[in-house]
Amino acid sequence: LEIPTGGLSDWTGRKTRLIIARSFHAVGTVWFVFLSSPLDAWIVGTIWTIGLALQSNTDTALLYETIKERGGTDEEFMRHRGNALGWRLKIGACITLFVGLIASIDLRLPLYLGVPITLVPLVCSLLFTAPAPLKRHMRPIEKLRSISAGVVEAKNSREVRWLILFSSCMTISSAVWYWQNEYYTMIGIPLEWFGVFGFVGRILAAYG
Repeated sequence: LEIPTGGLSDWTGRKTRLIIARSFHAVGTVWFVFLSSPLDAWIVGTIWTIGLALQSNTDTALLYETIKERGGTDEEFMRHRGNALGWRLKIGACITLFVGLIASIDLRLPLYLGVPITLVPLVCSLLFTAPAPLKRHMRPIEKLRSISAGVVEAKNSREVRWLILFSSCMTISSAVWYWQNEYYTMIGIPLEWFGVFGFVGRILAAYG
């Protein structure tokens, strides 16, 4: 979904695409609260996937273009981007710390409390001021030619194929955390402690 949503960003603008992405995420979160069947899980997963594809690199591009429009440097962009990532991990760690305790009261309670939190980025996206594009974007036919050239290069280059394989393996391995709660349950860790382990992991990532 990265390629078509990237084209959508060029046509609609960074801010509009980010608003659409956060709307998908909000709808998926609300649906997840009332999850009652495997079909619901598939639908929520699809909605979240589309939202993530829409958001992917759009927020970064919006930040970069905003800083450039104000006369900033690449170093300033990297500093702001790093700070944003660090604060995201720190805030996520603090929220995670209490998730296990709240879930021990009611398993759906963290989901209910998460809905208004999900709406905060959507409201922030609506308040953004979109900067002017830094360069003229390619026409659709030029995009298709560029994509075709990339596919041919990947097909003919052994090094690129290995990079794709490595990236795929890293993506799959990073999804292991989806099963950590089942692992904690299997080895007998109390539900109240789930958030503590999540807190430690995010703090280490923030300062690592």
